Amino acid sequence: VYDVVVTGDSCTTGSITKQWEIKTGTMSLSCSNINTIYDGNEHSIKVTAPENTTLTYSTDGINYTTTNPSFKDVGTYTIYYKASNPNYEDAEGMATITINQLQLSITWGETSLVYNGQEQVPSVTFRNIKGDDEVNITAMSGHGVNEGDKYIATILGIDNPNYKLPSEASIKFKITPIIIEV
Repeated sequence: VYDVVVTGDSCTTGSITKQWEIKTGTMSLSCSNINTIYDGNEHSIKVTAPENTTLTYSTDGINYTTTNPSFKDVGTYTIYYKASNPNYEDAEGMATITINQLQLSITWGETSLVYNGQEQVPSVTFRNIKGDDEVNITAMSGHGVNEGDKYIATILGIDNPNYKLPSEASIKFKITPIIIEV
């Protein structure tokens, strides 16, 4: 609350005092949720606020810090934020970051294998692995041993939760007889 005093000049006498109050405004914040596919990069929210606003962030809604958290791995993360500015009433909000699994692209190796007396399947290469990530097959069915053309190799599992198999992760293959030259 401020006092404003108006005093007369050389032609008038007296003065009047009035009180004047400047109230804080309502702060307008904006922040969008993020929904993306795993790309190997860190993701964080962006809060738009008036100039000179201090933002703090939390992942539990209790403990706040000025560090904006970022996330890389598949999952859904909730970020709470608070904004304070001397010209506005404090404001708060929340946003989510959802990172979905990246579907692998599969390249199968040779599908005509030569009998060797051992279980065999075609080799597999995953083409769209990000950065230094590793993805290994944890389970596969359809191993063939004997000569025949009715084998189907199917990838059943992988070890990296940031990736998922395509809906069709199978291939037909055959084992041909070994040629022995005498």
